[in-house]
Amino acid sequence: MPETMTLYTSNGTAVALTSLGKEGGEGAIYSCNDRTDQCAKIFHSRRITAELHQKLQVMAENPPNDPMQPRHHSIAWPEELLYRDRGGQDFCGYLMPYLDERFREAHLYYDTQDRVRQFAGSFTWEHLLCAAWNLASAIAALHEKGHCVGDLREKNILIAPDSLITLIDCDSFQILDNQSGTIYFSRVGSPEYLPPQLQRTSFHDQDHDRYYSDLFSLGVLVFRFL
Repeated sequence: MPETMTLYTSNGTAVALTSLGKEGGEGAIYSCNDRTDQCAKIFHSRRITAELHQKLQVMAENPPNDPMQPRHHSIAWPEELLYRDRGGQDFCGYLMPYLDERFREAHLYYDTQDRVRQFAGSFTWEHLLCAAWNLASAIAALHEKGHCVGDLREKNILIAPDSLITLIDCDSFQILDNQSGTIYFSRVGSPEYLPPQLQRTSFHDQDHDRYYSDLFSLGVLVFRFL
């Protein structure tokens, strides 16, 4: 039987969740029984910190202007925080837009062998061009709000057969609190997508603005798409 649980939003509304069997190093993904357009990411307890809680509060209050809404969410942005208690003290995760099974990791589209195996020629260069355009638009929307992806790579980009894209793992992004000016820096990076000056950098204990890193990573990805 799939694991089920009941958690609460910051205003005390109960949310019933069922495990989707998708789990990683940060946490697990759950479906929302009564909210078909949302799913939840629940963190492993060892990953929860006061800084993470504060960062996600800032994110929920300051979303980017998604260029594809209302048709589609091109950024799986945290929408509501979740707690184990009605009083909003025991933070554990957040609600975000639900993506259907059409969306798959980017490399399955831009890698020639994977693309032919999956789509037998129905996903063309024109589709790849459109996906690259959609990706650039989503990044621009983030930057307009002062946010950055930081670890922009194929693993956190999902694509659908109609070229729609969605950025995932948004809790690892670099986030600007426009009210206080506080920056919550991204603590992760993938060497193959980092510019030369950030190679061998320890993001865990060093603060680096990732705006130009995003542009470098986007260039690598557009090259791979096209």
